[in-house]
Amino acid sequence: MKYLQKLFSRQFYRSTLFWSLLLVAIYTLGGFIALPKYIHKTIVAQVEQQLGWQATIDKVEFNPYNFTFSIDNLNIADQESVEQIAFKRFYINFEVRSIVEGAFTFADIELVDPNINVTLDKNGVSNFQHAIQAQQEKNPPEAAAEETTESEMVKLLFDNINLVDGKINIVDNSPAQPVTYQLHPISFNLKNFFTFGEKEGTYHLDISLGKAQNITWDGTLGMTPVQSKGSLNISGLRVQDFWEYLSEQVPYTLKQAIVGISGDYEFSMANDPMQLNIRNANVQVSDIKVANKAAPESFANIAKLNVGPIGFSLANQQVQIDNVTIDSLDLNVNRDKQGNINLLAPFANQPEESATKETAAANTESASTFKWAISDVALNNSQVNYVDKQPSTDATISINKINFNVKDVSQDLSKSLPFNLAYSVDQAGDTNISGNVTATPLNLQAHLSLKDLSLTAIQPYLNDIAKVRLEQGKLSVEGDINVSNDNTGQIAGDFQGGFNINEFNTKDTRINQRLIGWQSLAIDPIKVNLNPLSIAINKIAITQPYARLVITPNRSMNLAQLAINSDDAPAPEDKTATTDTSPATTESKTDSQPLPITIDKIVITDGDAYFADLSLKPQFGTSIEHINGEITGLSSDNLARADVNIDGNIEEYGKMKVAGKINPLSGDLYTDLNVIFDKIELAPMTPYSGRYVGYSIDKGKLSLTLNYKIAKNALDAKNHLVLDQFTLGKKIKSEEAIDLPLKLALALFTDKDGVIDIKLPITGDMNSPDFAIGGILMKTFVNLITKAVTSPFSMVANLVGGDPDKLKSLDFAAGKATLSSENNEQLATLADVLKSRPKLALEIRPYVDKQQDTLALQQVKMDRLLTQSGINNNIDQQQRLNIIEELLTKFNANNELNKIKSTVQNALLLTEKDPDKDKKQQVIKENYEQSLKNVLKEKQPIAELELTQLAQRRLNAIKIQLIQQEKVEDKQIFALQPSLEGKAEENGIATLFTLTSK
Repeated sequence: MKYLQKLFSRQFYRSTLFWSLLLVAIYTLGGFIALPKYIHKTIVAQVEQQLGWQATIDKVEFNPYNFTFSIDNLNIADQESVEQIAFKRFYINFEVRSIVEGAFTFADIELVDPNINVTLDKNGVSNFQHAIQAQQEKNPPEAAAEETTESEMVKLLFDNINLVDGKINIVDNSPAQPVTYQLHPISFNLKNFFTFGEKEGTYHLDISLGKAQNITWDGTLGMTPVQSKGSLNISGLRVQDFWEYLSEQVPYTLKQAIVGISGDYEFSMANDPMQLNIRNANVQVSDIKVANKAAPESFANIAKLNVGPIGFSLANQQVQIDNVTIDSLDLNVNRDKQGNINLLAPFANQPEESATKETAAANTESASTFKWAISDVALNNSQVNYVDKQPSTDATISINKINFNVKDVSQDLSKSLPFNLAYSVDQAGDTNISGNVTATPLNLQAHLSLKDLSLTAIQPYLNDIAKVRLEQGKLSVEGDINVSNDNTGQIAGDFQGGFNINEFNTKDTRINQRLIGWQSLAIDPIKVNLNPLSIAINKIAITQPYARLVITPNRSMNLAQLAINSDDAPAPEDKTATTDTSPATTESKTDSQPLPITIDKIVITDGDAYFADLSLKPQFGTSIEHINGEITGLSSDNLARADVNIDGNIEEYGKMKVAGKINPLSGDLYTDLNVIFDKIELAPMTPYSGRYVGYSIDKGKLSLTLNYKIAKNALDAKNHLVLDQFTLGKKIKSEEAIDLPLKLALALFTDKDGVIDIKLPITGDMNSPDFAIGGILMKTFVNLITKAVTSPFSMVANLVGGDPDKLKSLDFAAGKATLSSENNEQLATLADVLKSRPKLALEIRPYVDKQQDTLALQQVKMDRLLTQSGINNNIDQQQRLNIIEELLTKFNANNELNKIKSTVQNALLLTEKDPDKDKKQQVIKENYEQSLKNVLKEKQPIAELELTQLAQRRLNAIKIQLIQQEKVEDKQIFALQPSLEGKAEENGIATLFTLTSK
């Protein structure tokens, strides 16, 4: 009791103990009760004042004795009562040793289960910024006094800062499509952190983005100077979740990509410039899928992308990357019906100026002093799938097993970079390109090796232009490529190597027959210079080539008919009444320089060809087999001459040979070729003979020697045609057959051995638009035949060297049927013709001149009558006159006799007194005798039969001479009906000869 009285006494209130106890009580009550309430109230008020939101706190605690402070279950909600900030517990342990440390010292700072909801609008302004701006508009802040002195950083020391199970929810509406993501859990620990001195604290940060996406950050952190070093590790980051931020700038959509980043860093602001070094950094991106925005399926898939190790120095402005490796790229490239490529579709409507800006930016970057280098860039085990839908049938090409490697890439574009590219097309043989490349100026030196590339991949494109199926074909290329950019900006360089196309075969899909092919085609070596363009080939070797050439029923070549829609084209007009398969020569362009080309040798081994003409009835077909030979020395030089030597077999026994010199590559076409066809069976040629000749061919063999000389576009050709035992068969009706007596022509040309030997020279100007070798040759042949059948004796005269005028007829004297020596010489010459041309027949038509031959026969008959009447050289004149007068009386010519006598008597009377009486009377008597004979001659009767018999005797004389004396076959001589319409000329009365065929 006394104690209580003492305690409440006046002396006690004045004591130190009382005031000490009172101070402790106030301190305790203020620390435990008043301060927490004040802090609680202040936090709620500040949230309301600064954000306009409502804050609730379950408990605020402060221990004034151990200096710990905690806030439990803070929740800040917006005006719509949606939670924006919250945490379960915030704890601070302040150390009294701050007095000793000379800095505010915290043993622990801990934040447990923080939760922040961040919402960004279209402009990237957060919900917190919106709240602050709204409150500032309601209560504009007073202008703060401008600080004139620099404040030093407060000295702080943190033993341990810990964040446990943090969560940040973000909804970002700034991209085209809103992005929502969550960072949870977030854990952070920082130990021994100083804001003064050179001491560094250690930290550890863990952030989880969900779905195995984690960020780990370890290291040290110092503030004076600001410096840090440590390591960062990001794993499983799903980049596609953030792709909306780039969707408007990037034309593609990243559908999937998982990123991992790791590395060590060192950062310091102790010196100027700021130091930032990154070492042993690696970036790994896996399961990459890229698509066009309008397409759901990805066109590019990458299994893995590795970049690193990476070294970076900010002070040196340098990045060093050891390796950039892309594993298993799968790229799908599609071209649609309109020709648009899926990869380029996003750029179809891109303005041109954007490309200009990009170029300018690239130029700016290239001008930067920043240095970078990549030791090795590699693309491994990749594939490109190309599908072209523009052809009527989809074209599909797969480039697989792609492996690419380039070394020592850097900002130094003048550096030579070694590289290697290997790939395979549609599982065919491997292709390899390796060498060195320089970007500026461009310089490429590489070796190309391509093996057995299947050419069947181009079939879909071939389907749209030709009715041809490429059944097989393998392309191989081996060689060196050199390309460079010279001082003028022109691309220069060359290719040196070889090409092979093996097992090449095509089919005509209309008839399902082989068209063109070969076993192997080798061009090796070949050198192609780019600037100026020139080509030099050492050897072209083609083995077992084959070609099928067919003239279609409408007389066009099958190759022309193979073009799509060519069936509807009209057949070309046939101007020469023959199908001219010779290459037409167009107008020469000697003014333009030809492409410089040299081909040292072309070798053909065991080739075959098939030719058919379906326009004929019956149709015709033949083959040329075992074609072998070579062409050497081809060049575009105008003065060069290439040697040609090629031979082959036609059917079983026929031979073909081509030899000579050509220059088809020069501007001035030159040709001097001999083409020989030997022992070609002609019976199969009946379809042609039926169309153009009007007869079938029963038998015969052809040997043809052609010599073609072309120089300065002028043709000078010699054609030597030899037909052995050529025999026409039955007649064939043809509107195109030439209207000439061909059997006669053949008889004229066929010698005694059954051989026809014809030489046909032709010339022509190849610049003429109407020039065609086939047409000229046919015209020349027809002219020769025409001349032969219209002037056969002119032709046969050349065989024996005779005068054609002396072979056409034989002259007889009037009334005579005997041959003169000159006649015998004529017949001997004609006999030589007939014996050399056994198929010729000689038709003999004897002629009689009724007047002259009658007079001659009357003379003969009178002379015979006078002789029979006794007139001869032994009797005198008077006796002769008496006999003749008596004969005239018998022929009833008394009137004519009396007139003549009267005339004679008068004449004699006139000479009675003439001194030369006897001489003149003798002359008168001789004239009298002749006048009597003339009357007697006229009185001799000559019947028409006698004239016919005279003609027959003339015919017999000729036949006897030809058959018996000159040994001409009787079957070659034919007598024609005698004619009485002959006319005597100076040399007599002609018997005419006509040559025909047997």
